[in-house]
Amino acid sequence: MDKDAAKAVEAVYSLFSRGFARPLDGLFFKDWDAVLPLLTRLTPEAEEYLNAVSRFGRQTDTEEMNRLYSSLFLTGAFGKILSPCESVYLSDEGLVMQEQRDQVLYEYAERKMGLGPSFNEPEDHIAAELSFAAALAGDNGARGEFLKNHPLKWTGLFEKDLERFGGGVYLDITRSARIFMEFDAEVLSV
Repeated sequence: MDKDAAKAVEAVYSLFSRGFARPLDGLFFKDWDAVLPLLTRLTPEAEEYLNAVSRFGRQTDTEEMNRLYSSLFLTGAFGKILSPCESVYLSDEGLVMQEQRDQVLYEYAERKMGLGPSFNEPEDHIAAELSFAAALAGDNGARGEFLKNHPLKWTGLFEKDLERFGGGVYLDITRSARIFMEFDAEVLSV
């Protein structure tokens, strides 16, 4: 992969990661609109979701963005606190900090990568896994294996929870991210 393609892949995964690391803000939507043409060209089947995210950013104020994030991921105001972590969706117990978290932590350590001190979520959180995919932008083989073994195994389940519990724009971001990961994995032939 040439340097420009690797930079684009890194930017896309970084943006998807930011979509779950904290409440959405105007800068996120500015960056989203900047990569929208590329994402629409690469994943036309995601166009509906990609454009829905862009519309949400234009039509929604910061207070509403914070309310939605808090309702879904902190308070469970829609009926369940969603924890977008691999362990929750793939462990028998449905709890955070299970074997799946240990597996990704090992993979991060193997590459001498870690999470920043301001990131307060488990290592198998969707934001962390997407950030790691961004860091692997220049290593197609490692990125493809990581996608196949981790986020692609569980984001569809998270997507179903978002659909069930009124995920709004986060459902559209998740669908867009999943479709992009599937595209990326297919291009990488994993």
